[in-house]
Amino acid sequence: MRSNKIAAGVGAFAGFIFTRLPYMEDGNLLVTNVVVLISGSTTLVAWLLLKKFVKR
Repeated sequence: MRSNKIAAGVGAFAGFIFTRLPYMEDGNLLVTNVVVLISGSTTLVAWLLLKKFVKR
């Protein structure tokens, strides 16, 4: 479970960094929140799929 939280956190952080890029920075908090939530969720889903297909 800990690795799932880390994966979601990394994705959310990447989304936050993406919204700080010069062409994305419009000061719109809604856009920032949506991008962070989508990137965090996408990273978590990708991590879970990777864990499912690559079993140790």
